[in-house]
Amino acid sequence: MSLGGGCLHSEAITMGSSPKFLFSGDIISPECLRHRTTSDVTIFLKASPGQQINVSLIDFRSNPTDLETGCIQYGSVLDQKTSQENRICGGFRRESWVMTSNSNQVKVNLRANQNGIFLLNVQ
Repeated sequence: MSLGGGCLHSEAITMGSSPKFLFSGDIISPECLRHRTTSDVTIFLKASPGQQINVSLIDFRSNPTDLETGCIQYGSVLDQKTSQENRICGGFRRESWVMTSNSNQVKVNLRANQNGIFLLNVQ
């Protein structure tokens, strides 16, 4: 299931049994930016009690980055229980794992000021 087709605002999403995809175009498009007071987006993902949430990045950036860190930071994922935070780094691999939570709740912060095109696969 894709959450595309509309602008993503800071919101809570309840996870089901099907994967969900968060599309960068639903964050950074000029139409979407007009409707928000901040350019960044915070999304809270919640699964059923006892479940974990897996987050991976599908990055469509065509040119590898020449940044010293090798990371174009699209945002971060924070495990609400352990406070473990992992960066969402693009620009070097088409697909990469970001985090498997230790709890059933994560907070995803996405930066709208990056010009990458990506999907976050959450399940």
